[in-house]
Amino acid sequence: RSSDLLMAVMELALQGLALFGLVLFIVLWFMHCLSIVYTRLHLNKKATDSQPYSKLPGVSLLKPLKGVDPNLINNLESFFELEYPNFEILLCVQDHDDPAIDVCKKLLGKYPNVDARLFIGGQKVGINPKINNLMPGYDV
Repeated sequence: RSSDLLMAVMELALQGLALFGLVLFIVLWFMHCLSIVYTRLHLNKKATDSQPYSKLPGVSLLKPLKGVDPNLINNLESFFELEYPNFEILLCVQDHDDPAIDVCKKLLGKYPNVDARLFIGGQKVGINPKINNLMPGYDV
């Protein structure tokens, strides 16, 4: 008799555990679906222009360069083709014999209407060579 009672309690506990698991699964599945709906409705909206395009602040893009990799010209050209009303590109190269200078001069010639300048040589301001390279552009 005690074993029958123990088996009944065990069966009831397992049924309760199974019911809890089913309820938990349904709640989590519902939350997942709700998050998908929320994302589609609220997070997928186009940003409204809170500021007129022409009144956006000007920005300076400082680009430290050293050497040439296969995609350097394409990567730099993407900065020259930005659709932003007021920006300048400050290209900073440490050494006078750096091959990146030729790439920069090519882009400066291709985009004469873009406010872009090339700075060669750095200033020793710390131990980080990239920061030292950027200093001439930063000082402008």
